Amino acid sequence: MEQQQVSGVNNNFRKPNFLIVGAAKAGTTSLANYLNQHPDIFIPEAKELRFFVKDTILKTNPKDPLLEGILKSSVLDEDDYFALFQRKEKLLGEASVHYLYHYEEAIPKIKKYLGDIPIIIVLRNPVDRAISNYEYLKGIHTRSFSKELKLEESRINEQFNAFWYYKQLGLYYKQVNAYLKAFKQVKVIIFEDFVKNQQTEMDELFKFLGVSPISLNFKIHNQSVNHSIIRRFVNKTRISSLFNFLLPSNKKEHIIKKLTPILVSNKKNHLTDDELIELKTFFKEDTLNLESLLNVKLDNWYINYTNKT
Repeated sequence: MEQQQVSGVNNNFRKPNFLIVGAAKAGTTSLANYLNQHPDIFIPEAKELRFFVKDTILKTNPKDPLLEGILKSSVLDEDDYFALFQRKEKLLGEASVHYLYHYEEAIPKIKKYLGDIPIIIVLRNPVDRAISNYEYLKGIHTRSFSKELKLEESRINEQFNAFWYYKQLGLYYKQVNAYLKAFKQVKVIIFEDFVKNQQTEMDELFKFLGVSPISLNFKIHNQSVNHSIIRRFVNKTRISSLFNFLLPSNKKEHIIKKLTPILVSNKKNHLTDDELIELKTFFKEDTLNLESLLNVKLDNWYINYTNKT
């Protein structure tokens, strides 16, 4: 599909010619960083631009404690967004996990602005994804995971940001199917396979994008342990003053990273075995449909998932 004229943007401007669209807490940040190591690929350092779900972002409930940060990190202005991609590299892309869940808004806009471009989707065991999602938000809320799950329906109804949708974000079938129907080139990566064979998976991804494979420096990015939460805690006026008095500035970040695992609980203790099985059962039908759609085996996503495994 031919790219259409972008209003307000000189049509000589370059535009993204591939996208990573999600899922959340499935390694998209690491994937973007690995791709960025390739000399023929550019992805802006700022992740989660969210340009193609602008309407959804702007409709987010003002009571959502994530909204301020989301608006600050998003690039929703057309000129500002396309200005990021005025680069010489062969491939230009970006990664925004909201594009997967909000496919009904994202897909028509992606097609309008960018055409029929390659799409990359990373999927993770939805139970692990939900737990990692909860872990990432720990500190913004003080509730147990079980209580957080019970709040999901009300947050959806009140239009909170989708990052609070621990269960709905993991119902991948409709999301993936929509992209497969809308785009000719869709690469679906299974997170668990990727972490076992990173270089092999990246070689295949480079081939999918039409560039030569290279050896990569692999490092985990955007782990569930959220140092920014602890940093906000430390930066409260009185605590910050105490830290600044007792510690030189170059030691402050080190202490924050040491405090994080102490203040953030172990994810294995979030749910009882029965609750984990209930969550696993919630995702099973969707996962079976996804297996059929992608012609892959995902039985490890719904078999024998307890605290003991």
